[in-house]
Amino acid sequence: MCNVGVPHAQIRMTLGSHIICRCVTLLLFVALTILYAAYSANIVVLLRAPSSSVRSLPDLLNSPLKLGASDFEYNRYFFKKLNDPIRKSIYDKKIAPKGKKPHFYTMKEGVEKIRKGLFAFHMELNPGYRLIQETYQEEEKCDLVEIDYINEIDPWVPGQKRSPYNDLFKINFIKIRESGVQSCVHHRLHVPKPHCSGSISAFSSVGITDMYPAIIATLYGMLLAPAVLVLEIMYKKVMDGRRKKKLMRHSSRF
Repeated sequence: MCNVGVPHAQIRMTLGSHIICRCVTLLLFVALTILYAAYSANIVVLLRAPSSSVRSLPDLLNSPLKLGASDFEYNRYFFKKLNDPIRKSIYDKKIAPKGKKPHFYTMKEGVEKIRKGLFAFHMELNPGYRLIQETYQEEEKCDLVEIDYINEIDPWVPGQKRSPYNDLFKINFIKIRESGVQSCVHHRLHVPKPHCSGSISAFSSVGITDMYPAIIATLYGMLLAPAVLVLEIMYKKVMDGRRKKKLMRHSSRF
């Protein structure tokens, strides 16, 4: 008769490796949860950040943005008369494509299309910015980008050719500009570009109250974990005892 038994060192090693595997699995799960939260936060920041991909007319031509202009006679005239290749392509492809109605809108319609996104609108800045200040929310003003399309210059008073008063007007208009009178009148009469003051308020902070269910679930899990561990150890010992008895019965037969 021979006795066959299982060494105690092998049982302890099996139990220890089982606990180590559980700890590694838990740490990996926590690490993946943290990485997922960080990745989601980066995606939100990228979506909320204003885009800087459209800064020039070639960028506007190659972008998926739709383009329109305010419905004024001088706008229709200027868009048709500009012979620059880029501006002509913008007019032919985005503003007045062949076989479709030209994209000329009223000021209210154009500003509303800008609010909906993926739309660029050529308009006069003073009434356009005034309408934006009155209708847009603070966080909606952060995505506005301004591009000069016609490259207009400051208008001057027209005068007769070879008039003796040309130099007099020229010198005095330069003095008005250098003294700051022109810029002062401009700031009083014209509405500036809306400032972005709602970018921080667009994000809401998360406090302990918002995380209360997750904290309660974590505490319950921490309290139940030792009990589950004790049950697993007891189950392991019971199974090892039954295995020993089966081996002893099997060995006693020979």
